Amino acid sequence: MLSENHLPAASLTIMTNDITWKTWLPSMHVARMMALLWGGAMVYAVVVALVLHHFPLENWQLGTEWVAINGLVLGTLLVFRNKEAYERWWEARKLWGQLVNDTRNLAIKVKAYVDATDEERREFTMLVSAFPYALRNHLRGDDDITRIPGFEKSGMTVPHTPVYITDRVFEMIALWNREDRLNDALWPIDSHARALMDVCGACERIRSSPIPFSYRVLLRHGISLYLVFAPWSICLENGYLGIPVLAVVFYFLLGIEFIAEDVEEPFGRDRDDLPLDDLCGKIRASVDDVMSRSR
Repeated sequence: MLSENHLPAASLTIMTNDITWKTWLPSMHVARMMALLWGGAMVYAVVVALVLHHFPLENWQLGTEWVAINGLVLGTLLVFRNKEAYERWWEARKLWGQLVNDTRNLAIKVKAYVDATDEERREFTMLVSAFPYALRNHLRGDDDITRIPGFEKSGMTVPHTPVYITDRVFEMIALWNREDRLNDALWPIDSHARALMDVCGACERIRSSPIPFSYRVLLRHGISLYLVFAPWSICLENGYLGIPVLAVVFYFLLGIEFIAEDVEEPFGRDRDDLPLDDLCGKIRASVDDVMSRSR
């Protein structure tokens, strides 16, 4: 069953069993790149089929073997490529799941243990609710604090919004500790507060450490060779019947590569990226709900 976090925000009017037709399509970025290269590869394949039809060649057994060997190597490279890309995506998802849990626990324990004033509780709620938005924007290259809920009218400029907000959180915890208002709960509260920057640092590591460029180049060289030589081998043996075979093979070959490229950067805005907007909203709703309840 599809998770609600992975459903597109906009639904199409044609639906079957509550699953939109849009869920059967790749993201627009992947679809555009696939359509461009797949279309070009198929035009080339048709030209090759026409050439072989009008200028018959003897069966090129060596070419057939070469294509098979190249396909085997490509399969190995694609398995590695997709495994690494998905592991990056899944690690990022686990980190944001950790952030959901730690922000909720932080709010619950502050409410339960700290003798905070109403104003302090409102400020703490605002800071913890704002952190996921700050982290989301930071991972997308935006550190404008006025784009974060609660800071729209601040007029401030900070170099690293997650660090600034976390610093404010620790300042409040330190104040409560100095005034002996934590009720011996410094360690459990501190552990969840520290997790904010732990998650931030791990996400920054994923964003700044892409899959090595040489792996991408090697795989694309292999794909290019396959696209060039496969039509000569397959159409030589099967004639025009080889074109639909090539269409299917090229579609999945290019699709796997472009999807891996899209998935390995999980913090963007495409449908293949993490649903960060939904996660930020859920954290904010949870924290607001916890902190708004009377003790």
